[in-house]
Amino acid sequence: MEKWAAAPTYGRTIEGIYRIVAHCLNTSVTLPASVTLPSFSQRELFPSLPDEVALSPCPKLKDLPSGPRVLPQEEKVVYSMTSDYLQYSYPEISKYCHTNRVGVQAILMCAYQRGLRKFNNITDETQIVIQAPIDSRKSVFASQEMQRRELLSGSAAVLLFVKGKESVLDEIVECNEKMREAQTTSESAARVTYYSSKIDEKSGELKSQYFSYPSDTPLIGMSNVGCYTHVNNPRLYCVSEFNKLISPIVYSYKDGNILNVLVARSDPMPHDFMSCFYEEADKVFNEIGSKRI
Repeated sequence: MEKWAAAPTYGRTIEGIYRIVAHCLNTSVTLPASVTLPSFSQRELFPSLPDEVALSPCPKLKDLPSGPRVLPQEEKVVYSMTSDYLQYSYPEISKYCHTNRVGVQAILMCAYQRGLRKFNNITDETQIVIQAPIDSRKSVFASQEMQRRELLSGSAAVLLFVKGKESVLDEIVECNEKMREAQTTSESAARVTYYSSKIDEKSGELKSQYFSYPSDTPLIGMSNVGCYTHVNNPRLYCVSEFNKLISPIVYSYKDGNILNVLVARSDPMPHDFMSCFYEEADKVFNEIGSKRI
């Protein structure tokens, strides 16, 4: 069993912190919007969200598909976390996204799932579970105060069940449609309030354990953080307390004409698994006109 918590908010919060530091150096840089600190439960940020939805785990957890993920961890191996970096030329990515009305998130989803399918010989008809963030500030359930937030975006992951396509371009469109569909639901907003309800406000301890994904769930996670400003060549490093073999978690962010792709992974990791992911990522980005830098 593996425990995955939704934490994409951190990448966006880092950008806000960069902005505060930049303001200290140059007051012409505006600070993030000043908003009222919400209650610990954050329920008032989504006032129209029914309690039975806000305080309940995601219903999709009851219908997770089964399939291979990564090789079983080896006994007597001590696992830690490390990060790898890939960099791709961004102007071609931007042009492709605008022309085809898709997002970078969909491109990441396509690349990662194709790598997993290749490594484990998973058919296109088998659904893969993708854990990806959605900006809950744009939720139809968000209050005006929530919509104004900048420093803490309140993003939370949703679960997308995605099948493969023979064509890379068709698969990107399919992934993008799955993201758009999820944006119209309560799933992201409910994740924010549900996780808040699981933590004791005074002690900071979990009231009960988060859901643990079965080891036979073909699960991958990624997040396109967006654009970092007010910094030059930002480099991020993800630290986790996972001490076992888990599927890599992929993040990306734009810096000038470069799309940085950060791969947070277990160390050691099966070499063939990473090779499959990097090869498929290169193929996908090459297909849309970009190339590895």
